[in-house]
Amino acid sequence: MIHRETLVYDVKHMCSFQRRRLPKKKVSTSTLIFVLLCITLLSQVAPGIVMRRDVHPDVYTRFAGSSKSWDAYLPHKLSTPDFCTNKNQLALDWFRELYNRPAAIMPARCDSARRVGNIGDGGKYVCLSPLQSHRCVVYSLGSRLDFSFELALQNMTGCEVHTFDCTVGVPGSGVVPEGINFHPWCAGPHDEIKFISSDLGHTGEKGQYYTLQSIMNSLAHDSIELLKMDIERHEVEVISTLAKHTAPSQLVFETHLHNAYGMWGRPVNPNEWNSIWSRLESLGYGVFSYEPNDICLCCSEWSLLRN
Repeated sequence: MIHRETLVYDVKHMCSFQRRRLPKKKVSTSTLIFVLLCITLLSQVAPGIVMRRDVHPDVYTRFAGSSKSWDAYLPHKLSTPDFCTNKNQLALDWFRELYNRPAAIMPARCDSARRVGNIGDGGKYVCLSPLQSHRCVVYSLGSRLDFSFELALQNMTGCEVHTFDCTVGVPGSGVVPEGINFHPWCAGPHDEIKFISSDLGHTGEKGQYYTLQSIMNSLAHDSIELLKMDIERHEVEVISTLAKHTAPSQLVFETHLHNAYGMWGRPVNPNEWNSIWSRLESLGYGVFSYEPNDICLCCSEWSLLRN
């Protein structure tokens, strides 16, 4: 059996070789016939490769699927803030399939999964049994001063809970509940002070960013049992910095495919989506729960355990 890719290569190679032999001034009838034959063959075995050089090839990846279908629902050139496709049946089916890929490719099982925090936005499914140790540490990124998740988890497990958010300033007295450790920092790929980006605006304001490893070093933590993230697409940067020897035992987070509040200039692209899940798979994570958002098709909650 001749594979399509092999046939495409052979035809392209043959045609390009013949093109290099073309005389500069006079072209024979036989050569013209040969060139037309090349065009016909290529249009049959690889539609779009001839006459349409501006069209990007359709790239297929394990976690993202077809790149062309991404452009249909998340146009890579569309910079509209908060853009997400209209909620029709075709879009619903596409997003369901997209979110099902990581869960099907890298599944995990938890017999003690329980929803922690609010019923709506802010609540997460957590695997409780691994948190029953004598000393568990929980990091929560992006609170916006809503501590419902942190309080509920602390009551259930007794874990040491730390919350991080550089977008809300320094909370006043009595705002942070007793037993919750609040830090006015954000997590990112570098230790730096930079402009804050969130749905709260912050025009011209700057905040302190640290890598997850720097935060752990500062707080004298050797390990994290649970990392929770709701940081409006910044979760991509945090995941990219996770190290094998310190990656949390459990991750609960929300993904955002849209151009969150205009701060990114475009939606997430298929390569980025594939990289997120390939990275998590390489670190030994598996999905034990996921919840697509009923209101925002571009948002989904995820709960992962590490082997």
